[in-house]
Amino acid sequence: MFIIIYNFFHLIIKLLIYILHKLLLKPII
Repeated sequence: MFIIIYNFFHLIIKLLIYILHKLLLKPII
């Protein structure tokens, strides 16, 4: 059960980092 929660949390963090990276790169370009 803990592994499932950890994987889900890790996926959310990965998605947030990806969105933040896209948002940060957009104004520069």
